[in-house]
Amino acid sequence: MSFKLDRKTAALSLREIVKVFTRDGTIPEDAVKAEIKEIREQAKLKGEISVTQLVNYRLLEEVLAEMKR
Repeated sequence: MSFKLDRKTAALSLREIVKVFTRDGTIPEDAVKAEIKEIREQAKLKGEISVTQLVNYRLLEEVLAEMKR
């Protein structure tokens, strides 16, 4: 999937996204939705983008479970 963001927009988005990471590496869903909305507006994207299109914690959850053993 390509979002066709220029480097500046992508860098600014990443900088903001990193701020909301939690200690276990997850991001609250409402924070992801806010970022999606902002990026869509900046990039003038018309289509909807769901959180599940961007976030998949399956591997992270496996690693965290393994670390607890």
